[in-house]
Amino acid sequence: MKKLLIAGVALTALIGTPALAADMAAPVYKAPPPVAPPCVWCGWYVGLNVGGAWNANSSAATFGPSTAATDVFFANNEFPTSLSTNPKGVIGGGQIGYNWQASSNFVLGLEADIQGSGYKGTAAATPVPTGGFVPFVTSVEQHSHWFGTVRGRAGFVASPNLLIYGTGGLAYGQTEVSFNTAPTGFACGPGFTCAAASSSTTRAGWTAGGGLEWMIAPHWSLKAEYLYVDLGTQSATSATTTAGPAFGFTASARFRENIARGGVNWHF
Repeated sequence: MKKLLIAGVALTALIGTPALAADMAAPVYKAPPPVAPPCVWCGWYVGLNVGGAWNANSSAATFGPSTAATDVFFANNEFPTSLSTNPKGVIGGGQIGYNWQASSNFVLGLEADIQGSGYKGTAAATPVPTGGFVPFVTSVEQHSHWFGTVRGRAGFVASPNLLIYGTGGLAYGQTEVSFNTAPTGFACGPGFTCAAASSSTTRAGWTAGGGLEWMIAPHWSLKAEYLYVDLGTQSATSATTTAGPAFGFTASARFRENIARGGVNWHF
């Protein structure tokens, strides 16, 4: 019995050894898990931009009475009722934003920017009055020194390195209007409707537009963008003139701007 047990163990060892050797000689390799492609349009970015702004109004500034007594001067064409200041200028500044790539072809984002602005326009007119009134030169100026926006962005990934997007949101900035009236050939003094006024405030409005952004190298992109910005109407009022407290004027200008700019972004 003892001899049979020893023989069985020896036989089992002889049969199992080749299989064990085969297992050791041919290890099994598992395929590595797939590597996700890098997210091109994800995360934070900062950048700089430069461009131009121009007037989006057909008539930029209006001029009118601020008291009922002043109506007579406009009725006799001593002052113009509207002036086209045609404002325009160079703008430049910086932006910061964040992108979420919601899918392979869809990107959502949020961007804020601040701009220095040379947006400015002036106009002057000397109407030929009736009723024996003296001719007056009336000048109006509108100016914006800076503005900023906070906007949402939604984009379509046309190719891995090209984003086409729409954008819109809050706009805010400084608006300034001033005007002056003076007779031609005469010095201002008692009895003349000479007047001057200036007003500057920070206003809030809205903006909308769109653009293209190209990822030209790892972490670097270029963009081209158009925005329409509406900051509302700014007015300047002269409550009195040298003719007396019964006479006053108001100039109003609408701040509607077309903006085209290019920029560069660095992506973290």
